[in-house]
Amino acid sequence: MDLKLEPLSQPATLNADKQPAASSISTCPKCKYQRRAADTAPAWQCPGCGVAYAKVAPTPATASSGSQRRASQRMDEDDDTPVVAERSPLGNARLVVGMLLLAMVVGVGWSWVAKRNAKKLQAEQAIAAERQQAIDQASGQLLTDKRLTEATQLFQTGRYEKALVALKPLMDEGNAQAMMLTGVMLTWGHSGAPKEPEQGQQWLQKAANAGSTMAWVWQGYFAELQGKNTGQMDAAVSYYSRAAQAGNGAGLYSMGRLVSTGLGVAKDPARAYSLYALAAKAFDRDVRASELAPRDSTGLGSAAAMMGLKSQLSPVDIVRSEELAKTWQPGNPLP
Repeated sequence: MDLKLEPLSQPATLNADKQPAASSISTCPKCKYQRRAADTAPAWQCPGCGVAYAKVAPTPATASSGSQRRASQRMDEDDDTPVVAERSPLGNARLVVGMLLLAMVVGVGWSWVAKRNAKKLQAEQAIAAERQQAIDQASGQLLTDKRLTEATQLFQTGRYEKALVALKPLMDEGNAQAMMLTGVMLTWGHSGAPKEPEQGQQWLQKAANAGSTMAWVWQGYFAELQGKNTGQMDAAVSYYSRAAQAGNGAGLYSMGRLVSTGLGVAKDPARAYSLYALAAKAFDRDVRASELAPRDSTGLGSAAAMMGLKSQLSPVDIVRSEELAKTWQPGNPLP
């Protein structure tokens, strides 16, 4: 019989997946024995305590499990971190185009609002300028009226020398009434005013050109004074007609007086009555006109002249003349 020396039992073969290689273990995990080269114990067994390394050594799975747990924890912690997705070149281009379009829209809108506000501001400034101009004109007119009233009072009370001094600045400003009054005083040449008929007539003509219809009345008045002596009444009739056709009360009265007496024109009581009626109506509209008219060409004279003509007219002529006076308008041919 052959006898063989074999161990009665051998430890089960370690699973290669679970047991670490013997060469990889030199220190016993249990007793910390440092393996020596002279030790005869198997590579899988500790020479010091005889324990199998595989029973006490940590398995890779355990170590990896710890690593996996730590990695899992880190992933769990990273779950709350915002994820920034990478943008493609096409997405970047769209973003840039969108921003440009938005900038263009904002720019156009701002430009429109700015222009609208600028126009609104210009309109407000224009309105404010017009209002200020109107205020300045009104203030200037009030001052002019005051100065003109004072000068007119000097003229009416016969203080011509002072009146001429007061009217000089107004004449320089082109005031028609001031030129008219100056022309009257220079033509008459009394009460302290120098007698300068030619210069006076020039100022009356300038006043008429500036819009003073009363200047025509005074030109007709002076022409009538000369015409009575020379028999030349054409100039007087011409000046009176201009003033009357413009609706001036003194001009209408003066023409009525000529027609009523037949001085320089054909005598016609019915026509004269119509002119007197028109004169009275004009003086009612402008009560101050009598203050600037010749003394015998006032509103009171018109009413008195109408009463004097009634005895010369039939009731039909009176009604017809009054109706004609109601329908006539300045600028139309005289009745």
